[in-house]
Parts: sequence; C-alpha cells; structure tokens
Amino acid sequence: MKKLLICVCVAISLFIAEWDSSFAQQPQYYNYNTQGSGSNSFPFNASSGKQVQLLYLPGDFNQPTPAPAGTITSISFMISQTSASVTKTYTDLTIRMGQSSITSFDSGSFYSGTLTTVYHRDSVSLTGTAGKWMTITLDTPFHYNPTQSLIVDVGQCGSSGGTGLSVSFTAMTGNRRIWSVGGCPFVAYNSTDEAVYHVGLTIEPIYYNYNTSGNANSFPFNISSGKQVQLLYLPGDFNQPTPAPAGTVKSISFMIHQSFPLGPFTYADFTIKMGQSGITSFDGGSFYSGTLTTVYHRDSVSLTGTAGQWMTITLDTPFDYDPTKSLIVDIGQCGAPGATGYSATFTAMTGNRRIYSVGGCPFVYSSTDTKVYHMGLAIGTHRTGMFYAVPNRKDGTAVIYLE
Repeated sequence: MKKLLICVCVAISLFIAEWDSSFAQQPQYYNYNTQGSGSNSFPFNASSGKQVQLLYLPGDFNQPTPAPAGTITSISFMISQTSASVTKTYTDLTIRMGQSSITSFDSGSFYSGTLTTVYHRDSVSLTGTAGKWMTITLDTPFHYNPTQSLIVDVGQCGSSGGTGLSVSFTAMTGNRRIWSVGGCPFVAYNSTDEAVYHVGLTIEPIYYNYNTSGNANSFPFNISSGKQVQLLYLPGDFNQPTPAPAGTVKSISFMIHQSFPLGPFTYADFTIKMGQSGITSFDGGSFYSGTLTTVYHRDSVSLTGTAGQWMTITLDTPFDYDPTKSLIVDIGQCGAPGATGYSATFTAMTGNRRIYSVGGCPFVYSSTDTKVYHMGLAIGTHRTGMFYAVPNRKDGTAVIYLE
C-alpha cells in the first residue's frame, strides 16, 4: 500500500509539473505564437515608463481555434527572441480592457471609449524568457465578445532590473497601436502605427440565457439599505451560445442595464449561494428552503461594472452544475451606502422565478414574481475518471481533484 501511494504521488507530481508548465507557456487562444516581423520595447522595456493601446479585430485570436465568448482570466505576451530574459520590477503597472466596433484607432489620441481595469499593482516584478510567452493573471476577469474588437491598454510608470522584455509583433494594416510620448502622466504621441503585438488569452467559456439589455431592476445591487433575491433558472435556460454542459461553475456574471451609472459601490456582508432542485417554480409565501451552498462571501466588497456589459464575480468555491436540474441563485447584501445605479437586466417569463426580501438584514420574505435576470456562468467541464490539477493563481500551488 505504501509503494502504491508513493507511485500515485509521483504520478500526480509529474502530471502537475507538466500541466502547470504547459499552462504557463501556451495560452488557450492567440493571434501568433511566432516571432513575427519585429519586436518593440513598449511598454515593458521602457525604464522611464510607457503606455500602449493595442487593437485586436474580430477573428484575430484564431489559433489554434477561434476564441469563443467567455471571460478572459489571463493575458500573455510573446517575448522577442532577440530580447534578454530578465526579471524587471514595475511601478503602477496597469492593464485595462474594453470592446468596441472600431477597426482602427484615431491617429494622435488615446482611445476614449470605456476601459475596465483588469489588473493593477503599485509594484510588481515580471519575469520573461526570450522566445516564450509571459503570462499575467488578471485581478478581474473580463467578458469577451468575439464579434467585437478588443482594446488592450497597458501602462507602467517606471521599471528597474535591466534591459529586456520587448514584445514580438507583426505589421498589419490600419492604426492598430497607440503609445505615449513618455512616462506618467501619459500623453499620446501624435501618431499611431500598424504593429499588432503577439498576444494570447486564456478564456473560460461563458453560457448565458440572454446577453441583451432588457428591463432593469434594482434588486439587490442598487438598494442602499440591503436586499436579498433568490433566482430560479430552469434546465435549458443557459443555452447561449451553446447549451451549458455539466461542470463546475467558476464565476457568475450579471448583465448591467444600459441606462444606469455604475459605482464602484461597497457592499456589506455580500453573499452568493447556489443550489439545485427539480422545482420549476418557487412556492409563494417564503424563501426557498432547500439546500444552498455558500459560493462567495465578503464582509465588505467593492464591485464595479460597465453599463450594458457583464459584471463578473469569481466564486470562492466552484459549484458542481447539473444542466438537467434547475439552478437556484441566492444573493444578499446588508447595505451599500450611496448606491444610485447598478441595476440588473431581466426578462419576464412564466411562473414564480424570483423571490425578494422586504428590506435589508435580517432578510424577511416579501413576494415572488416572473423576473428572470440576464445571467451567465463560466463552467469548467469535468474530467471523469482521472486526476486533474486546478492552480491556485495566488501562490502557484495546485489543488488535486479525482473525478
């Protein structure tokens, strides 16, 4: 038995090493993984700081297969073969992302559309190897729509640690890159160019019921005194862009209404619970009493979203999802001072699909209605009958699962 355990541990260790290495070196989807027509030192190899904005058109991320709709969890840059392999320390390194229908930047000015901060460090050290991918895991997953262009904004206010970390690019057509004159505060140079950096994305597929604006409701995100809602989704509800498979729900997304301004707003005792059942309609008169698992909790948390876009919350505890059963989602918060917007979108269906509280904590039942919130799930599929590793992205360790 002891020898068997050692063999199993060795096998698991070898699998983790191989799996983690491939994860670090090769993003899921990319435009190019070769050296291209040149390399550029902006922004990672600029010691005094630099900002660049990069434009990727629909279809650019087509290797090894076209990138799907989903949540971007990391971004990778191909370090030039001619660049030094080095570790550099950056001040105020920030990555922002946005999407638009544009196919070319305006010359001489930074993109003025909405950009969401997906990564920021006051100080951080990055290590890159010549001819390899350098991957940065995002703080905030970004919902990606492959039918729109993706704008990636990267800026840093100064670096130390030597020369290196230039990025490979291919010259395309149109204005695909904007850069700053110097460091912070950033001022746009009076020109743009056609350099398309070699970039890769790790994307968790998202499955949703609706991704349109719909009607608006303030529960629970836009209630300053606190609110609880329970939402019921039937089998087959999450059918876009394809039917949701069985797997583990890693994050949950809500479509924020177009007409409402956003925070950030800070919520007290913000909690999400999930459960599954064979019910197709809530009973009136009380909250759902079946088993619910707490998948996310913060004593205090600040949430930020974009009007007309998904607001994504990464779960603390992934939830096993069975598409043949109904899904119950319970969300509650005990106060959000100053909340004046941030409403979720919904479509009115049939049956009792939502329960809500009279007011804040402690929650007391108020009523039910037919509102079905526009919601998406990022689902990782099961790997039946084998060990597999899920990385802890904060410290580089991995959790082992047997299914």
